[in-house]
Amino acid sequence: MKKILLATALAAVSISAVEAKWDGFYSRGSLAVRLNGETNMKGNDLLEGNRCYFGILLDVAGGWGATVANNSIYLGVDAQLGNIKIALDNPTRDAGAIWTFTYRPVLHGRIGLPLNNVMPYVAGGVGYMTTTTLGSSKKLVDLPKGMSISARLGVDVKVDDNWFVGGYFQFEHCTIVDSQQRYLDANEVVTGFSVGYQF
Repeated sequence: MKKILLATALAAVSISAVEAKWDGFYSRGSLAVRLNGETNMKGNDLLEGNRCYFGILLDVAGGWGATVANNSIYLGVDAQLGNIKIALDNPTRDAGAIWTFTYRPVLHGRIGLPLNNVMPYVAGGVGYMTTTTLGSSKKLVDLPKGMSISARLGVDVKVDDNWFVGGYFQFEHCTIVDSQQRYLDANEVVTGFSVGYQF
């Protein structure tokens, strides 16, 4: 009986000591809340000063990474392919509330610290965005495209050999220009939760 208990204990210790595999390709999906603040910059006389609003962000992404330096550092890339923001907005004093849909693919480089099944990481990169607004007013601000730079701080946790969950905080700066060359400066803060699968 003692030998069985000892063998069970040793097996449990050996299983807990197995390092999670972070190398290779993965896919993930995220749901996040975005707080956006925008400032009038150039030629945009439809805006008065600053504005701020909340939005919901849906993100589908894929990426690849590898552990280096004796599995102590993780290096990878993360491509946000379906980064869709949905927000109820009030961009002008005359437009009233409108729905804003923003598609924003983003490419990030990632550096992580794989601690068995937990990996904190930092990421940063660039993105491109297009925006569609839905509303009845003819005085809506048209913001169809722009570039962004962003930085992310997050942590991923393996729940088994393949599945992982994570949380992150991201800061993003965008410069947006419409068809009439009116510019808008935007700073955004995103907090989200993700679920992913490691292949």
